[in-house]
Amino acid sequence: MTSNGCGSGALRKYVPQLSFGHCCDMHDYCYDNCASGRVEKCTEPYCSPGQFERCNSVFYDCMHETVCERIPWYHPIDRVNCEAAAVFYTGVVMTSLGGDAFKDATKQRCGAYCRSGAPFCGMGEDGAGGSCASTTDNSNCGECGQECDTGRGFACRGSKCVCTADVFNDSSNCGACGNKCPFGTKCSRGSCVCAADTCGNLCVNKQRHPRNCGSCGTVCATGICWDGVCKRPEDLPTPSGSAPTCLPTDAVKNGGFNGIPLLGASVPPSPWSIGDSKFGGIDARRVGPLSFVSLHTSGTTSPTDGIAFVQLVQDITMCPGKAYELTGTISMGNKGNLRIAVGNKVIFNKFYDDAPFQNRALGPLPFTAPASDDTFVSVRLVFYLDNNLIPIRFGLAVPQSATNLVLDDVSIYQP
Repeated sequence: MTSNGCGSGALRKYVPQLSFGHCCDMHDYCYDNCASGRVEKCTEPYCSPGQFERCNSVFYDCMHETVCERIPWYHPIDRVNCEAAAVFYTGVVMTSLGGDAFKDATKQRCGAYCRSGAPFCGMGEDGAGGSCASTTDNSNCGECGQECDTGRGFACRGSKCVCTADVFNDSSNCGACGNKCPFGTKCSRGSCVCAADTCGNLCVNKQRHPRNCGSCGTVCATGICWDGVCKRPEDLPTPSGSAPTCLPTDAVKNGGFNGIPLLGASVPPSPWSIGDSKFGGIDARRVGPLSFVSLHTSGTTSPTDGIAFVQLVQDITMCPGKAYELTGTISMGNKGNLRIAVGNKVIFNKFYDDAPFQNRALGPLPFTAPASDDTFVSVRLVFYLDNNLIPIRFGLAVPQSATNLVLDDVSIYQP
């Protein structure tokens, strides 16, 4: 601990044994630790927490007992000068200037010494208010203003933000804090699994899914799956004598792309059609009992070519304001971006850059049909594929690769 100079310097040549630096430091610490409930920076009796008058009193005691009284008796003049200096210094710190210093120390510094090193937070510019933060303060965890993200399952424990969520069963924090399970899944033993049924790698509800009704692969010709059984519209319960009711049918017609010639075709089967395109096209394929469409784009080689894209579209009818889900199966060849829109709302937008032609589930993708005063609402369903990879690299346009998307088993239904 070094002297702050209050007893050395100019007087040293007159009183060589005079060294009040230690006492001055203790006096500073006493000011710093004036408020009750705060931990002292040191445990010596001359820097104990106290009020203004007490700090000044122990300051004199320190100078008198640890300096002046230790001057040998055979140096009486030095001892008298030391006592005089101690009285003088004590008188100075008891003036209004000393009082101002006391207030400043209280305002700026004494709050830094809370128990266990906890921060002192919330003090106003005038020095009023504030308190020592607890070890579980989510807004001041370890330091003032350090907030724990409680929305992601974190909380302050021992002045540190730690994950306190049930990572084994919490679907919002599955396996780790902030890891949210996708729609239609739940957390089980730290992993996201299907909340209802599974058909291949697709999460479905067999009680409502029109292409997996009651069992995987059972397609309802009417597009209506009710309690796991395919129903005709007239078999559904409807209010007696009411106006025509919008039925929960599959909004997508021919989601399995049936009716493709054995040798395939360059256009999708009805009611699907090709929308806008640039350097892109659609092929319809049939392999044994399976049929599907392939959206593809050509590679571009010139910056002026822009992005190659193609759209697969179908006009669909839904019940206004009702909740729907879209499902399907896809596989991507090369890298590319798939965007799906229902009307003017994009419900899916993802760039694929992993292994080519890896079969995967699409959805369930939840959305709400547009509101309308009519019984039905008609919108356009659009699958948009493009090869927009990294058009600019190091200031230069990069040629785009061709990409390919295989699509099958598309369905839009009320869950």
